[in-house]
Amino acid sequence: MQVPRSWVTRLLPLTALVAVVPASARESRRLSVNDAVAIAVAERSEVKQADVDVLRARLAELRARLQYTQLTVQASFTEQAQALNVNAPASIFVDCETTGTCRNESHVYTAGANLTIPLFSGLRVESDIAHARALTTAARQQRRSTVRGIVVEVVDTYWTVRRADLTHGLLEQALQREIEIEQSTKARVDAGITPVVDYYRAHLLVLRQQSQIKSIAEQRDAALAELGAVLQIDGPVELTDDPPESAPVVPDLASLEQEALKARPELLAAAATAEAQRFSVRSAKAAYFPQLSLIGSANVGNQVFLPSDPGQSQPEERPIGNFFVGGQVNWLIFDMLTTWMNVKDAAHLYDRLRQDLVRQRYVVLADVRSTYERLRHEVDRLTVGQLTARVAQETIESLRKRYRVGSAAIYEVTAAEDQLVSVETDLIATRIAIAQAQAELRAAVGRL
Repeated sequence: MQVPRSWVTRLLPLTALVAVVPASARESRRLSVNDAVAIAVAERSEVKQADVDVLRARLAELRARLQYTQLTVQASFTEQAQALNVNAPASIFVDCETTGTCRNESHVYTAGANLTIPLFSGLRVESDIAHARALTTAARQQRRSTVRGIVVEVVDTYWTVRRADLTHGLLEQALQREIEIEQSTKARVDAGITPVVDYYRAHLLVLRQQSQIKSIAEQRDAALAELGAVLQIDGPVELTDDPPESAPVVPDLASLEQEALKARPELLAAAATAEAQRFSVRSAKAAYFPQLSLIGSANVGNQVFLPSDPGQSQPEERPIGNFFVGGQVNWLIFDMLTTWMNVKDAAHLYDRLRQDLVRQRYVVLADVRSTYERLRHEVDRLTVGQLTARVAQETIESLRKRYRVGSAAIYEVTAAEDQLVSVETDLIATRIAIAQAQAELRAAVGRL
């Protein structure tokens, strides 16, 4: 058959593009769980936003430290055109031309510096620094919390894809066995040994398996798309890790709870936020006390000095400065209870944050306990599932041998095969659930 020239013209650019793209760019990226987590932590915008929050907290801490010494320097320079003695008597023009004070331009510069060193601020400066330091700690722990959430999301999505992959492979193997049963039944029907209904049962089993394979393939493709969004990468990927074959050792719950209370970033962030508010209360109380500061000031500028006798000399321009150093005491005696209300409001907010810390503690413990129980029950299910899979495998092998010699019906073989596929699918789901629970338990106790 001859291909139309219009189709050839359309396909040539695509063929050239495929030829230009290197083979490595079209290959799938192989990813383990650790690789996927590392990519997500490096690429996810939430982590980059958390990094910005940490930098801003460190800037706020630097700003608080600079309160120990407050120095400002300001300078200005002005150059302007001017018109002097407009419409003045002629005698003035003579004088100004003689003295040189009739210049049509002006140069003015000023510079000033102010220095304030708090000697006693009622611990306000120290409290503000401690407050900023605690908020920096809270920002760092919030970043850890963000990373923890991303790790859990990546691990769950990763193992969801692997579950679909393993299930798809299992169904493909089961389909080959069922096709063999179908062909064997077809031969027995053609030979007149068994009725045609036996072939229909075997063929129905094959059709059902093909439908399940397509359904699993759809789930796998959807999970892969979600994994790409979670990792924020483009291109095909190939997952390499397998779930555990044997039951892992479940750690002690009490030790996990103690570890979580010491390491979970949500708890540490809540504690740091409450600590920062405690220093805010102390900073607000500083207004009750007198404020003692060492102050200094310096101002420099140019100025024109006219001689008393214009005929004797030219005007003189020289810099003039003012300097002083001293101490200053400020004490707010009464401010319509504003300071008292600020202190009370800060104290109420501190109490509120302490209660939030209590709530976070129970949330963390509930997370650890629920994940621990899920892991423990899945481990128990794995032992039962492995035993069930062995029994189902032995059953189908026995029934297939009996069917070949005519001592078993086809519906027994198809039912046993269907049960074997169901048991093995459940076993894969249990192994995947154990892998997910293990990763979530590590995240629940703060191991990042």
